[in-house]
Amino acid sequence: MPDTVKLTIDGREAEVPAGTTVLEAAASLDIAIPTLCHLAGAKPLNSCFVCVVEIEGAPSMKPACSTPVAEGMVVRSNADVVRDARRTALELLLSEHTGDCEGPCTLACPADLDIPTMVDRLLENDPAGAIAVARETIPLNAVLGRICPRFCERACRRGQIDEAVAIADLQKHVGDLAITETPEPAPDTGKRVAVVGAGPAGLTAGWYLRLAGHACTLFDASDVPGGRLRELPATQLPPATLDAEIDVIRRLGAEFRQNTRLGADLSLDDLRRDFDAVLIATGAPVTVEGVAPTINAGRAADLALAGQLGLDVAKRGIAADARTTRTNLDGVFAAGECVAGPNAAVRAVKSGRLAAVAVDQFLAGVDVTGEARFVNVRMGKLTDDELAVFARDADDATRVAMPSAEREVTAEQALAEARRCVRCACAAKRDCRLRDAATEYGASATRFRGGPHRPFARDASHPDVVYESGKCILCGLCIRAAREAHETLGLAFHARGFATTVAVPFEQQLVEGLAVAAEVCVSACPTGALAWKRGHEPPVNEG
Repeated sequence: MPDTVKLTIDGREAEVPAGTTVLEAAASLDIAIPTLCHLAGAKPLNSCFVCVVEIEGAPSMKPACSTPVAEGMVVRSNADVVRDARRTALELLLSEHTGDCEGPCTLACPADLDIPTMVDRLLENDPAGAIAVARETIPLNAVLGRICPRFCERACRRGQIDEAVAIADLQKHVGDLAITETPEPAPDTGKRVAVVGAGPAGLTAGWYLRLAGHACTLFDASDVPGGRLRELPATQLPPATLDAEIDVIRRLGAEFRQNTRLGADLSLDDLRRDFDAVLIATGAPVTVEGVAPTINAGRAADLALAGQLGLDVAKRGIAADARTTRTNLDGVFAAGECVAGPNAAVRAVKSGRLAAVAVDQFLAGVDVTGEARFVNVRMGKLTDDELAVFARDADDATRVAMPSAEREVTAEQALAEARRCVRCACAAKRDCRLRDAATEYGASATRFRGGPHRPFARDASHPDVVYESGKCILCGLCIRAAREAHETLGLAFHARGFATTVAVPFEQQLVEGLAVAAEVCVSACPTGALAWKRGHEPPVNEG
């Protein structure tokens, strides 16, 4: 028998030791084949079928993790038929997945604030981490924490137990902490962007464009930036708070040119000539009877008609693609209320962020596809028994009385309120291999749903680890990892068929099964079924 085997994978030749699997051979060529149930050095379980490949001459596709190479084998790992099969395998796994990827609060937030992770950072005494999380999607947290209509709190699961978590006040607290913190932008790209309008959409776009390294100039018709935010009463939004958050954008390097009207002091043609991209974010249009909408007849500018600027006009304002914010003019984008009409400032912030992403893609010369969207599994309405699972582990404290807009939320108040969060978002949502693969292959979380689903359950008996059986895909990785860690009891499959779960043998507690292997089992889990409890720091490997 020869010592080595030659084969071809995706048109590339490889020579590997005999007995090597197709998965290992592909890795030797830096060809990534996804898998959710593979553990290096362990016997393949063949449970997920996400690693299937097409082998020339074979009657059906084969799992790469367990198929040995053969002399002259021709493998296709990325053909359309392979991607379709992987997508179906992922959709079948998602159909039985019980758990929320994102918390209902995040899904209800028009600007996608990752509230559960922000709360986690506060509870970990990591204010810098909380600031970083909040600024991933919103740069004006001190402002929005005071003025937002609290869409998130209406969806908060804690509100089904007693009172919703005071999320807006936690955001306000994080935003106030962030006012003195200026992030470091990426290196200068040499590209210049003009943003017309310095309201919430324009300010947000300016923030993210500067973070990406682009020079950014904000043109605004008013004496000071802020747009309609300046019209709010000081008891709701103190001017000093708005000024302070705008100053952070200045410190990032954005240039502001006030008292400058598009159509009067400069033209769209001028901007397209002098800048690499233009974003129009001038606020809400108004409709005059018998006349097309102006781009803005309010605080931002008294502008010429959109049609005179060469822009297509829709019912509410400038016509722009909902995902990429592109207009009919090359290199010209539009965001905020000049597109959607009057709305909450938090929606304008989202629109400004989407525009910054699209403009950055345009300037990089890549396809302008807009912001990435991750697959999201939702449990929807919970049964009383499922809600009781959250209530059982909830802090029994009542909602903290929070100060008025003019005063800051203290660290003690924020911490006490953060403890009331019942953590209904997945702890592993940022590194879930199932979610990442499903997103990559365009899998639908609802294609095969409709029948009975596993009820939501949570085992929090271990001091450091939480186990949610509804998220388990029965890959067996934790069972094998615990065995290799020489656990006395470890984990095992329990029951059969639809009722199968992973459990500690002899009906023992999770702490008995994961006495020494908690770290390796949590690390091995591809879906967050096993996850660290909030605030737990994994042990440092000093070996």
